Amino acid sequence: MKKQKTPLWIPKHFGFGIQLNPDNPLGRKLRKIILISVIAFLVVAFSIAFYQQSQGY
Repeated sequence: MKKQKTPLWIPKHFGFGIQLNPDNPLGRKLRKIILISVIAFLVVAFSIAFYQQSQGY
């Protein structure tokens, strides 16, 4: 069975613009990287805020 190529960018279902295609393997990897980066940023930001609060800054 031949694999069908899917585009990386597809039109949005609602509104204007484009979005990453979740059926594309590269699109899945990029979504995971973006999600992990956002979570890591939030963890670091809250860690710094709580550390500064506990130190009395």
